[in-house]
Amino acid sequence: MTDPRIKLINLFNSGLFAGNGRMSMGGASFESKEDAYKDLHVPIAYFVGDTDMARPNATDDFNYVGSNRAVLGVREIPGDAHAGTFRENNGGAFAPACVHWLDWNLKGIKKASKYFKGKKAVMANDPKWIEFKTKNL
Repeated sequence: MTDPRIKLINLFNSGLFAGNGRMSMGGASFESKEDAYKDLHVPIAYFVGDTDMARPNATDDFNYVGSNRAVLGVREIPGDAHAGTFRENNGGAFAPACVHWLDWNLKGIKKASKYFKGKKAVMANDPKWIEFKTKNL
C-alpha cells in the first residue's frame, strides 16, 4: 500500500480475510495483515453492517492500522447487512459518512471532520452506528 497515487481508502462491507496469520481467499495466499498494513500511508475508513459476514474482518483490520487516520463505523442494518445501506434512498447512512470522509481527507474541508471527531461527532451520537472507533484524528 505504498502507491503514491492512492490518497485514501474506503472499504464498504469488506475486510481482509486471514487464516493462520496469513490472508487467503479462493485458495490464494497473501501476506499477513501485519505486513499488509505496515506501509499503509493514507487515511482509511471501514463502513460495515452489524450482521455483515465481513464485520469481523473489518473490525480486526482496524486493529492493524498504524499512525494514519482511520474510522470504523458499524451500522445497524435490517435484513442483509452485507449489502450495506446502498439499497436505501440516496445510499442510506453510508453515503453521508463517505462524503464527509472524502470532503475532509481529499478536499481539506475541516467542518466535514465533525462527522467523526469530538464528543459531538455525528456518528458517535447516532445510536444506529452501534460501533464507532477512530484512530489518529
